[in-house]
Amino acid sequence: MYLRKGDLVMRVKYLVSMILSFLVTLGLIAPVYAAPKQVDTNVTKFSFLNRDKVEANKIYHSDDFYLDIDWDASSSGTDLQEGDYFDITLPDQMEFPDDSAHTDFKIYAADGTAVIANAHVNPNESGGGTVRVTFIKDCAKSPLLLVRDG
Repeated sequence: MYLRKGDLVMRVKYLVSMILSFLVTLGLIAPVYAAPKQVDTNVTKFSFLNRDKVEANKIYHSDDFYLDIDWDASSSGTDLQEGDYFDITLPDQMEFPDDSAHTDFKIYAADGTAVIANAHVNPNESGGGTVRVTFIKDCAKSPLLLVRDG
């Protein structure tokens, strides 16, 4: 069976148009992924709370404590995405063991129930270190999540 030149051209055009249609459709339905970025954040309050969640004047090396940090990431607008992060530098006087169960914790919204981020302490050997706060999937759904007060 032989194809005429006109039939062959039509079949090639049809095949090319089907492939292009498939690629366009795939591009429209595939999720858009933006690489995580560091968020410009201003820490407005940094204090220590004791186990009763009362501001502490002294913390001893054997004490459990909470970090009470107010921060503002509103300069990023509503463009916060899952995986976006910011770092907080911890004072050199603080010492965290590498294997501590308390190096990973959740960050809650002002209502105290909705988790908006996860945090991880990266301790330095000589004291201090950083806390990396990484926003989770639903962080950008509410403008209340952009500023953390109390």
